Amino acid sequence: MVKILLSGCCGKMGTVISNLANEFPNLEIIGGIDKFPQELSYPIFKTPEEVNIEYDVLLDFSNVSTLHGLLKLTEEQFNQVDHNYFIKTRKENYGYTALTNQKQFYQENYPEIIIEKNNFDTLFSMMLRGE
Repeated sequence: MVKILLSGCCGKMGTVISNLANEFPNLEIIGGIDKFPQELSYPIFKTPEEVNIEYDVLLDFSNVSTLHGLLKLTEEQFNQVDHNYFIKTRKENYGYTALTNQKQFYQENYPEIIIEKNNFDTLFSMMLRGE
């Protein structure tokens, strides 16, 4: 039996996968991760850090915008924040834009920072033009 942890379990694809997994006797979804949990037949965790069950496979159908964020930082903020989770940065007129895949870390530890929602276009642009 393959034990599956399904990230994005309450979204469109997560729902499809949950329904399809029932048709395969050698697969079992034993848990899910979703920022907006709903009632399902398995436990759902809001963040990957909360997961406390063992699994064989992680299927990720989460939305990139829920994890990645664009931080808008003044020069002073840029010099003070933890850069460990920056993927790319770009110098701007007002200071810096930083792409991170740990949006929640900055929301919790630096509530004064502006964090914009991300989409594929901005993610792609930062990956190409950021340093």
